[in-house]
Amino acid sequence: MLVISVHAALHTFSLILASSDLLFGLAKSASESLPIYYIAICMSLAKAFALLAMVIEKLINDLKIAAEIDGMTGLANRSSLIDRGEELLMRCREEGVKFAVLFVDIDQFKAINDDLGHHAGDIALKAFASIVKDIFDEEDDICGRYGGEEFVCLLTGDSATNVVRKSEMLRSRLAHKPIRIGGHALTMTVSIGVATDDGEICLLRLIKRADGALYESKNSGRDRVTLAV
Repeated sequence: MLVISVHAALHTFSLILASSDLLFGLAKSASESLPIYYIAICMSLAKAFALLAMVIEKLINDLKIAAEIDGMTGLANRSSLIDRGEELLMRCREEGVKFAVLFVDIDQFKAINDDLGHHAGDIALKAFASIVKDIFDEEDDICGRYGGEEFVCLLTGDSATNVVRKSEMLRSRLAHKPIRIGGHALTMTVSIGVATDDGEICLLRLIKRADGALYESKNSGRDRVTLAV
């Protein structure tokens, strides 16, 4: 983007110089070269505006992405997750496609920050997000950071059995793949609650049901998956 901006500025500067040449009569043959100067000026002006338009368009796209993505993990942020999730839920119901919610909480995350520092916590969040992206389909599913160390994944097209299987895959991958933080190997576990769409309640209530199942996982000893009934 910086290169494009500089390029546009140079073209604008050349336009100013061309205009100065025109105004001060520095052209060798003003009467013959006047149309050429006008054409050159128009071309330079058009090119400069085109480049500036590219810069503005990229800035708008960057701002749009920044408004939808959690900067730490690269997953959807909470507002984007809910907005996109409501549309996805409605589409799944219209098309008769199964829909489920996973509510995931990193176990003892405060202890990671307290014992190893907030930098370690940031590394843990990024490592978790990387595994989430690897397991779930980014085209059909939506995963986002709901707040702090809490995450929500919205899955489509899977039966409750398959959703629980994918949840177990996420839990197992984290539990058996320690994260290297400096000279320390951090084993991270998660508790997960799963709720499947019954065709009646809204997305926020479905997330709340998954959150309730999550707390059952927490109360049962953590590092486990619970399906809401």
